[in-house]
Amino acid sequence: MKYSVIVERKNGSYRAVIPALANLSAEGDSPDSAINHVYQAAKVYLSNVEMTTLDLATPARQRPRKDSPQAWIEAAGIWGEEDQEALQEYYAEIAALKQQQREEAEREVDKAEQTENDAVEQTQPV
Repeated sequence: MKYSVIVERKNGSYRAVIPALANLSAEGDSPDSAINHVYQAAKVYLSNVEMTTLDLATPARQRPRKDSPQAWIEAAGIWGEEDQEALQEYYAEIAALKQQQREEAEREVDKAEQTENDAVEQTQPV
């Protein structure tokens, strides 16, 4: 597994932090030293814990993220009741456009893979 490491200079030494591992951190005289120490600490930590995953059902109606434009609009009360239908249609148009873009990207990937497969087949001896 790969983990992001944050390295910061603090009080003349370096501190490496792995936020994904319960803010696991270690210090060193150089960035490389701090990274090496946090690597060793992560190995020890991971050998003493059990990792698992959870599959959680999504609630039927999720509230928008607090920092999303939709949440700000709802909180500000900018849109009246008569505007809600138009706003929902606008959201639906955006969702449809995003879906269309995803499908186009998938077709491009499929096309590139097919071109690559055709090229490999042409280079193989018969």
